[in-house]
Amino acid sequence: MTDALDRLFAEAVPLLRRVDAALTFSGAGADDAVWPLLRRVRALPSDAVAAVTGWRSEPLAETSAELRRFARRWEEALDPVAVPPPWEGAAAEAYRRRWATLHAYARGGGPESAVGRLRATADHLDELAGWVTRSRRAVAVALADALACAEAVTLLTAPAPDGPPVAPGEPVTEAVVGAAAARLAVHVLTPVAVACDEGRALSEDAAPRLSQLVYRPTVDAAATEGGLLRLGE
Repeated sequence: MTDALDRLFAEAVPLLRRVDAALTFSGAGADDAVWPLLRRVRALPSDAVAAVTGWRSEPLAETSAELRRFARRWEEALDPVAVPPPWEGAAAEAYRRRWATLHAYARGGGPESAVGRLRATADHLDELAGWVTRSRRAVAVALADALACAEAVTLLTAPAPDGPPVAPGEPVTEAVVGAAAARLAVHVLTPVAVACDEGRALSEDAAPRLSQLVYRPTVDAAATEGGLLRLGE
């Protein structure tokens, strides 16, 4: 399903490529704000915006819903063994302790269980889906502004680095082109950089909740000792 960013990016590709070329050939001042942004994003404007345009929230939301359904099925499958049978004896006690450990691992409270970890993963996917939606909207707004700004006129009417002028009139100097490209790049790259920072923060925040869940069985000496096992009625 297409949205505003898809449509605006299709229109903005020629302009963004001009920005890339101008930054490459004309450059900007050494202290210009565009350079820190380029280092943060690690891509020229056309590639950076193309990357965000490729982000989709729908697959994340669909996977989250599937994980929640899977967690419910796990709980339903575990319900029949929710209580250990009424056995007696040393072996029965060992069984109950082992059962308690397995039950806590499978569906105990919080994310430190298999069912809880499934739900924590679904929560993280929902957070990522919201992040993608916000990021796409912010970049779309920046592109809409860029397409209508004076810098866009300057770049689209200036000669290409290796070609003749595309419009009549006084030639545009290389310094003017570089400055226009830098200003436009800052406007477009700022929401991309914010999106990258926010996505990184989301991943770092979720890492402890989504680390591998390891089952550690209890060591029960009673399981190795002799004793009677009495089955309940």
